[in-house]
Amino acid sequence: MSAELEKRIEELEKEVMTYRTVLNEMAVPIIESVMPHTLLMPLTGHIYKERIQLIDETLYAKIVKNRDVRSIIIDFTGQTLKDYRFIELSEFSASLKNLNELLKLLGIRTLYCGFSPELVFELVRAGFTIEIDAYPTYRAAVEQLVKDTNYTIAQHIV
Repeated sequence: MSAELEKRIEELEKEVMTYRTVLNEMAVPIIESVMPHTLLMPLTGHIYKERIQLIDETLYAKIVKNRDVRSIIIDFTGQTLKDYRFIELSEFSASLKNLNELLKLLGIRTLYCGFSPELVFELVRAGFTIEIDAYPTYRAAVEQLVKDTNYTIAQHIV
């Protein structure tokens, strides 16, 4: 193989790694909320085993880096049942249970929102039995969090 070809292959491999990094960052957006000590993780697109692992790893790294996190809102509004065709719903259910238990042990309240009725129906049919703090919309989850924490924007305006 020529040196020029080897160099081009190396460049392309670096480019692929860059794209993979960008895709991974987009796959698990974690946003600091306007509410103190709160993170938002909106999920869109396909869910599959590797992405669940990436979600777990990214969220864990964010929590380790930001130890004052007290609550996380995980928003499934952008998801449909079709987004779960690459994973068994029982497997997704188990991973959600593990994530929920991990966050609970860390003292972090997790609010879930935006599950579509079709997805909820199929999750229950697949054996989803854990109790989670779920709300129909992101707004409803935020309203509940505001109510529970007595948060007011005026407290945080400098």
